[in-house]
Amino acid sequence: MANHPFFSVVIPTLNEGKYLPKLLKLLTTQTYRDFEVILVDGISTDNTVAVFEKVISHLPKARYYIVKKQNVGYQRNYGAKNAKGKYLVFLDADVAVEKTFLEELHIITVKKKFVFATTWIVPDSNKTADKIMVLLGNLGQ
Repeated sequence: MANHPFFSVVIPTLNEGKYLPKLLKLLTTQTYRDFEVILVDGISTDNTVAVFEKVISHLPKARYYIVKKQNVGYQRNYGAKNAKGKYLVFLDADVAVEKTFLEELHIITVKKKFVFATTWIVPDSNKTADKIMVLLGNLGQ
């Protein structure tokens, strides 16, 4: 691994202790390991930071920041400003990624020389309204 990781994974949080463990477990099992994880917490009142602290030693170059401003955009930007990676990957605490997510992202990034990319989003419910909203969001990308 280089001194600066290829990816900086930024996770903004506010009371995500219920959802965060699943994502963190998936990040610890990534097949591609040249990344850092930056959690930016908006002063959670639950166990969000404690959950992160439990797995920090199993993640490459992981660290967290606690910021007073509870705003997801601000928190993402704060994480980006403190990132050392060549590429930023923004993940919400309630998402799930395959264990090859970063490996596949690395391959396509190098091959296509991306400057910016986004993913196709899949709804996490079978509700028609959710499916329509997600589809519209995907088409707008």
